[in-house]
Amino acid sequence: MNKVLAILLLATVVVCPAAAQQAAPAQQAAAAQKGPTKIEQIAARVNADIILKSDVDREIELMRYEKSQQGGDAAQIARELQEDSKDVLRNLIDKALLVQIAKDAGLSAELDVQKTMEELRVDKKFATMDELEKAIIKDYGDVDEFKNDIRTKFLTQQVVDHEVIGRIIITQEEMRKYYDEHQKEFDKPAGVRVSEITVLIDKRLPDQVATQRKKIEEALAAVKKGDTFADVAEKYSEVSTAEKGGDIGFIAGDLKEQVNEDVAKALEGLGKNQTTDIVEFNDAFTIFKITDKHNGGILSYELAQNFIWNTLMNKLAPDKIREYLSKLREDGFVDVKAGFVDTGASSKSKKSASTTP
Repeated sequence: MNKVLAILLLATVVVCPAAAQQAAPAQQAAAAQKGPTKIEQIAARVNADIILKSDVDREIELMRYEKSQQGGDAAQIARELQEDSKDVLRNLIDKALLVQIAKDAGLSAELDVQKTMEELRVDKKFATMDELEKAIIKDYGDVDEFKNDIRTKFLTQQVVDHEVIGRIIITQEEMRKYYDEHQKEFDKPAGVRVSEITVLIDKRLPDQVATQRKKIEEALAAVKKGDTFADVAEKYSEVSTAEKGGDIGFIAGDLKEQVNEDVAKALEGLGKNQTTDIVEFNDAFTIFKITDKHNGGILSYELAQNFIWNTLMNKLAPDKIREYLSKLREDGFVDVKAGFVDTGASSKSKKSASTTP
């Protein structure tokens, strides 16, 4: 269902046989036979954390694999990799700084890790979690490392959402101005605007699921009694859309092609301002409402607001995120070793380069 706004700098995690990781077990075995482990070269110190050269190399190899999967000839991949690899250490430092903030704030992403693993198991059609983990070991090298990549993704996103995205103010005047000046962008096929009230049951025990069912039933009763859907969503819903009164936004085109089959079936035949009963998923109970309908053509300003907000946010967010990460460098201690470059280094940071090995 509704996903948090994707932000630049935060890489997604995929199950893929990365070239650098496929040979990991064999390399480890070979290293064990050769004798003592070689001391790894440090690329950077980020406050109390250390980034190794092997961390940088790993990211570059993952990047190489992903580019090869996207197609293109070897020369093109080499050119793109040469350019993109310049920012690898910067991105690793960014992640280290954000994870440190997350830990200091007591944030957790364990449920996100569990949910992502389960989604991968279902998506890749593995019968059990054990089968998925065996595939991860074969293709990725290490299950704990894989889970940590997922954990890092969600922790860094939480910090960015709270410290940056949540503090960017986009006024109605700015949104209206954009709408008036970009009418052609809002020429959309027929569709609906949908809101939700969702309570989560993922990884809950039976008695906890029963409590959650009672909660969604109370929400449905409140809606049927006449309470506004938005107010009920803000009170009961447990997902990010609750802050916006449950508003998911406008869904253009055939619902069967745009959303989950169960969601499309639940919404089918509903008129404007009508709601569903409780729709049960394997990880949630949800009530949906059609808050508006569009017959095709230029969207009304009301229906276009989510598009406008996302467009303006995507323009503003990258610079704001970089400003925030620069401040974290200035307030902290980042020591980049000789031979390495942090392309996100701040001139005001307490230490941004080092001549020590």
